[in-house]
Amino acid sequence: MATRVLNTDSLSIRAYAGCGKSTTLVWTETKVPKGITPSPQQEAIFDRLKMTPTQRRKVQNRFCCFNVAIKNELQEKMPEAECVTNNGLGHRTLASFLRRRVFVNIKKYEAIVKDIVGDPWKNKELWKPYTALLTLVDKARVTLTGTIEDQHYECSVDELQDMASMYSIDIEDWTIADKVEDIINRGAADARNKGVIDFTDQVFLPEYFGAKPDKRFRTYVDEAQDLNAAQRNLLLNSAEQIIIVGDPNQAIYLFTGASPDSMLIMESELDADTLPLSITRRCPKSHVAYAKRFLPKDNIFEAHADAIDGTILTVDINLDVYRDIVKNGTDNLFMSRTNAPLIQQCFACYRNNIPAQIRGRDMGKQIKGKLNKFVDKTSEEAIIELTAQIDAKINKYVALNKTDMVEALHDELAVYLIFLTETDTVREAVKMIDDMFAEEQMKHAINLSSVHRAKGLEAHTTGILTPQLLPHPGISRISPQWQDSERCIAYVAYTRSYNTLLINTEKVK
Repeated sequence: MATRVLNTDSLSIRAYAGCGKSTTLVWTETKVPKGITPSPQQEAIFDRLKMTPTQRRKVQNRFCCFNVAIKNELQEKMPEAECVTNNGLGHRTLASFLRRRVFVNIKKYEAIVKDIVGDPWKNKELWKPYTALLTLVDKARVTLTGTIEDQHYECSVDELQDMASMYSIDIEDWTIADKVEDIINRGAADARNKGVIDFTDQVFLPEYFGAKPDKRFRTYVDEAQDLNAAQRNLLLNSAEQIIIVGDPNQAIYLFTGASPDSMLIMESELDADTLPLSITRRCPKSHVAYAKRFLPKDNIFEAHADAIDGTILTVDINLDVYRDIVKNGTDNLFMSRTNAPLIQQCFACYRNNIPAQIRGRDMGKQIKGKLNKFVDKTSEEAIIELTAQIDAKINKYVALNKTDMVEALHDELAVYLIFLTETDTVREAVKMIDDMFAEEQMKHAINLSSVHRAKGLEAHTTGILTPQLLPHPGISRISPQWQDSERCIAYVAYTRSYNTLLINTEKVK
């Protein structure tokens, strides 16, 4: 039903860390609870987005977010709104356009690539072209590299090379790149004829087919700074009025194919006005002052007048610190830019009967998948083989002067070596992984997390295990875009605490 509303102009809400973004959005769709006085910045947003009671009864607005957990949380708080993940909206759009049921097969493109280059499980020589093609096909779709005309995809090798350079993707043999067009077009045909898609297809194929989501009057686009080009185009077609919400200074997913200036691109395409949420009630005053060193000079980030001063301590984060936190039941989060320090600290806690866990089951799944290949070998044999494999890659990247890949491989090898030296057998190491990784923060335990996993979280006491890697010096040298991404990662890390921030003095390798 078409409904006339007060204001159809799009808006961008630039919300700094801990400035009440989610609360403000919920209140725009419900109401401010009794006894609470909104800030002047919130009042400006409410005034811009207000609707009459009659309009509220007739219009169902849409909230688009990144994952199911956020969707469910928002839906519970706003039962009258439509809350959906970006991929869920794309999935529904495809099903409506194709007029058929579509289902996800995560191995869809593996089968197509295998059909083109051969089976790497039968011929190890094919692993490099096989994995390179899968990487190029995925990143070309999320970044919309190439052109689509009349439901046909075309892309030159030069375009793919530019994209690979931008996102620091390493491809040894570019003779395979001319197969990317065929693979993506075959993938689209499988969706059209069989209803088979993968997760990336959910946001890419609406662009390929020219399919548009069913329109609402208003769509709120959450975490707009982390969108890739395919997601952005899908969402821009989802409503008459687009409300962009996010923080350009928290754009930390460049490695996934996200556009580093996604939020600014959307603002430009929509000619959107901007309103700030820049006064944080979560972050203490001292933490804001510290975090501002990672922001552009023209930032307006500030702590609320009633915020506590907070505590910043430069200390040796050791077992005594962990024991006190667990004893006192303190809400906590200890972060590292790389993964090996998290594994190291978790094992140290286990050896000393301190409960601990690492956030991120998918990280555990990747480690487990690698170590499962060595379960029939001794730990010593696995260490020798893994070290030889990864050292060969490291030497190659050293010769190519790709510092980022070298450091990433050193971190990966360190993770495997910690597991294999801390346990008696490979099977024991694999079993330990299931116990170590979790999705939710535990009470009365030490919670460890990568900075990327910590985004959106908060805790009374947070610890920075690897301050020397915030920003990461090696990755920052890749390009200005990666340097900016590393700055954003540091800003995220230092704005997670609402009371005490611990900065490690000891270098955790």
